Amino acid sequence: MLQLSPAALCANIETLSWEFRYIMLLWLSLICMIPFDLMHFDQKPCNQQQGLNTSDNIQKTGLQFLSSPGKEREAAALVLARLMLSVNRPVMFSKSVKKCLNGPPDVTTKENLVFAAASIHLGDWDHTGSMTITVRKLRTKLAGRIAILCLSAPQHLSGNDNHESMEEVEEIIQQLLNALEDKDTIVRWSGAKYLARLAKRLPSESACQVSDAVLDLFGPYQPGTDSNSSSVSEHTWHGACLASAEFLRWKIFPLSRLQRLLDWTIRLMERVELIQALHFERRKGVQNIGSGVRDAASYVLWSIGRAFTANDVVPWGERLAIELVLQSLFDREVHIRRAGSAAFQENVGRLGVFPHGIQVLQLADFFTVGLRRSAFLIAAPEVAKYEVYRQSILNHLITVCICHWDNEIRELASQSVGKIASYSINQISETILEIMADKIALTDQIFMTITSVQDAYLKSYSSNPLLIGICEGLLYSFSADQPDAAEFPASLFWKNVLTIALKRPDDTLHLAIQRVLHKFSSVGVGLGHIKLLSTELQKGRPVSKQAAARLLGGFVFKVEHARPLFGQALGMLLNCADREKPITGTRIELRRNAIESLVSLLTNLDEVFEDLVSPEQFSAVINIFLSGVRDYTTDERGDVGSWVINEVLVGILKQTVESIDSLRERAWYTTSRLLCEPLATEIDGFDSLAKIFNRDNAEHWRELSWTFPQTLELLKLSADDESGSMRDYIDNIVEGIASLIGGQGNRDAREAAQIFCSYLNASQNVKLIREIVRRCLLIARTRVKEPKSIIFALETLAMLLELPETLGILEREACDQKLLRDILLIATHGLGRPNFPMPRVIVGMKIVIRLTSFETTRTNAGQYLQKYLTHRLPRIRSMTAEMMYNQLQFHAEEMPEVEELLTGTDWSADVNEYQEQANKISNVLSGSPARDKDLAHHA
Repeated sequence: MLQLSPAALCANIETLSWEFRYIMLLWLSLICMIPFDLMHFDQKPCNQQQGLNTSDNIQKTGLQFLSSPGKEREAAALVLARLMLSVNRPVMFSKSVKKCLNGPPDVTTKENLVFAAASIHLGDWDHTGSMTITVRKLRTKLAGRIAILCLSAPQHLSGNDNHESMEEVEEIIQQLLNALEDKDTIVRWSGAKYLARLAKRLPSESACQVSDAVLDLFGPYQPGTDSNSSSVSEHTWHGACLASAEFLRWKIFPLSRLQRLLDWTIRLMERVELIQALHFERRKGVQNIGSGVRDAASYVLWSIGRAFTANDVVPWGERLAIELVLQSLFDREVHIRRAGSAAFQENVGRLGVFPHGIQVLQLADFFTVGLRRSAFLIAAPEVAKYEVYRQSILNHLITVCICHWDNEIRELASQSVGKIASYSINQISETILEIMADKIALTDQIFMTITSVQDAYLKSYSSNPLLIGICEGLLYSFSADQPDAAEFPASLFWKNVLTIALKRPDDTLHLAIQRVLHKFSSVGVGLGHIKLLSTELQKGRPVSKQAAARLLGGFVFKVEHARPLFGQALGMLLNCADREKPITGTRIELRRNAIESLVSLLTNLDEVFEDLVSPEQFSAVINIFLSGVRDYTTDERGDVGSWVINEVLVGILKQTVESIDSLRERAWYTTSRLLCEPLATEIDGFDSLAKIFNRDNAEHWRELSWTFPQTLELLKLSADDESGSMRDYIDNIVEGIASLIGGQGNRDAREAAQIFCSYLNASQNVKLIREIVRRCLLIARTRVKEPKSIIFALETLAMLLELPETLGILEREACDQKLLRDILLIATHGLGRPNFPMPRVIVGMKIVIRLTSFETTRTNAGQYLQKYLTHRLPRIRSMTAEMMYNQLQFHAEEMPEVEELLTGTDWSADVNEYQEQANKISNVLSGSPARDKDLAHHA
């Protein structure tokens, strides 16, 4: 081993793999741990002849790889560290470090040497500005370890203070305090950890002084004073909170300083203007900072439960509980809410001084606060039922959340206040008025500012929240009894708002205006906008068409004045929802919005539905909905066709095996709801459907492992139905199964495919298998303009052909043998076209290879196999040969000549070299009987 270094490692270094270098260095590090001097190796003849010094040799090898960027660097650092800490190596250790420190400011070399030196005092460094993050982190950790060594336990207990060592310790403490203000989190973390470990080894008086120094970092801002809070540094506060939490975790934080710490961490007084770490948040340009401080403050409060007893914390128990509840419910970031919930749980479990602790913890647990909406709208109203928390929750919602910079937080806060008010309206209304009393004086100024808003601001994209707010205000304030109710929709202001909204792709804004148009049309006003929207649908830009289709769904046409315009609106929406019409183009958003508006338009007709909708129009609507459930459009955003499916779900049975949980659950819910209608008993197979779609099993409707077997059972019932009344169900269900297991490659699809194959193997139902094959063939023949549906069907057939126990029965009857031949023809149709889709090529290859095992199709399949073996792409040729060989092995077919040709041919070579082999394989297959052991068993 020693003879290989450095010759084996340094010579031809570029030709050696990093694994080899890494292992060799690890072996060297083990040699350095030998408990005797390495000079013994210098006495060997081979080393004496070469004049090598073993220690210098190892050191040279370690330094050689210390600047490597990979794992070798870590191993080299380990070699040097163990070498320098071995017997009689302190001189080498000191010389190496001094040489590095006195040399040029090579940051990389110094970084790695710091990593290697486990305990060395770095002293002053003149190149601080050039330090990388890793250097600063390791330098901090190094300083902490040195101080811990200086404060060794025997020396401390004996009381023999080494003044020189103590001076170094004080210097290191100052370095660690400086590290708490570093701009990088990992450096602050290292400083906090080692400062706490160091303080644990100090006398209690000295540890208290270090705690005071940490608390002083919260300055220069002083709580309760007029000092400027803008001078607060996020980095400093974060480091101070981390250090305080570490002191608490090690149980060395003095109880006498707890009051001061809580002054900074939480509000001990009801003064919102006081800055606090637990709710630290600052806007810096377009960014929001402070989440790290809030997270560290939660760590502080979590540690309090471990550091003190219940009696120690009782004076601040209620206030701590309130502040943690506010953080766990209303913080913008999910990890902060969960940190607050964890701190609340820790204190409830260890101290038990929080009011209604267990009950509140059950309402605002880790999972509930994980969703912002559930935290605001579910947990907060329930916690507010406890009077001790109610006032603070309302104060925080109204003074902080409703004025928050994030629009979603403002909306959720207003809804949360409304839910809280519904529990005790008399008491809470007074509370809200008291909080808002100071702001009433600003009402006139607010309205004056709104009226002076220039058109330029409304036209900017930053005005979207304002436009949505205007719509919400109109929604609650507009009334037909107002004198100018009929004139307002035609006003210049509202036309400007409508025009601006049509030019923006903001769905939230469109939905807000849609609700306003619904309000207008329900009282018979604003119908003139239908002409404007129709014009935009015909001649507007894509974004305007998308918005106009959404807005048309807001009109209510059952009002007498609106009925003459219904036909025009319905016709425009039908054109937008039709994929074949030029007006639609490739905009999936336009089709989705048009179908959603169609649903809204028709459901709002109520009792005038039959009067306004003709049979021809109703038939056109049904056709549009049916085409919508077959929309598998994809783009760079993914499966955008599901947007249309989500708005249709008329082909319900097909969607009961949908891969998307929400769509599948909705399909089962819709089917069960239809079966509850009075006329549902007339549906074919009502009893079977009612049993499968029983609402008692609603909790399982999102679970594919439960719904898929149920759907297969319905498929079996449909296939066994002698009357043929349930045959229509087969089409939709088989199409849904094909789109799930044939078109997806995710975990759900694999699970469904396994269930599907196991079910068919166990059932041995000839009719069921025959119907599935026929339906897949029908899809592949008729969906010429839907290539994805064809691939789904062919992938399903390929999967079925892999089940010889089930598919072997298709050779017994003449009609079934024709199905096998049809599968072969459909799979290879168009194979010779130059632009034939690659997925079709691959799935066709799978089917052809499998059909070579069937006597009915072996000859023809062998001929098509030759086309795949001579395909223009080498990848297809190699893949075909490999899959064919695997099939012969898996199904135990005795064809040694074919196996030799498949494995002995270079299928990526020139065409002249593999053409002859491909012909031989085809001839052998054409002249050989089927030897599939599974088919022989069925025969």
